[in-house]
Amino acid sequence: MESMQFSPRAVRGIDHFIPYLLLINITLYIVELATGSRNSLEGWRGFLWLERATALFFTVEYVWRILHAPAKRRYLMSPLGIIDLLSVVPFWIGFWPGLTPRTLELIRLARFIRLAKLYRYDEGLRHFVHELVALRWTLFLAARINLILLIALSACVFVAERDGNPDQFSNLWEAMRYIVVTLSTIGYGDQIPKSGFGCGIFYVTVAVGVGTMAGSIGILGLAFTRAAEKINGAKH
Repeated sequence: MESMQFSPRAVRGIDHFIPYLLLINITLYIVELATGSRNSLEGWRGFLWLERATALFFTVEYVWRILHAPAKRRYLMSPLGIIDLLSVVPFWIGFWPGLTPRTLELIRLARFIRLAKLYRYDEGLRHFVHELVALRWTLFLAARINLILLIALSACVFVAERDGNPDQFSNLWEAMRYIVVTLSTIGYGDQIPKSGFGCGIFYVTVAVGVGTMAGSIGILGLAFTRAAEKINGAKH
């Protein structure tokens, strides 16, 4: 029996429809959260049936892409194939008997994975991701530098504060949290070093954080600029 064939016009229509469906689905999820329901089985039943209809649509789309893929194994192992799979698997896992309300809540949160499907339909997003991949070694370098700074500064502030300030720096993980928010220049203010050495680490962390954040943002800015140039160049 031959598989069902769709005209190119129908395929284009579906491709134009899916981004809107994704945005509607995520918007409904946010509205559902705002109503106070902890999972799809609570609250207005319409949210549950709209999600079931959306998940069924994406399941049919995934099966259709497998059947019509020129190289099925290649599609299944490709990033887009994995994204398509992850977009529907959490929904079907939700039918497993005996799941706790907390598990159902986490499964519902997995709907955000579907936003990655926009990569297939958004040209600008594709260019941006491609530029990030091209700059991957620069990104890895920035990540290595940040990791080294995080480990070294966390150890220093933990040793400096654990005896005189045990309520805020009782373990290394609390010290790492403090260094992360300080390196990122967020500074929640809920952890404050008291020793002279700890305060010195604070000033060093702030100074270093300004440089590392500027460098990391600069890499993302470069990728964005290159992607914008490609889009503008294609339109002229």
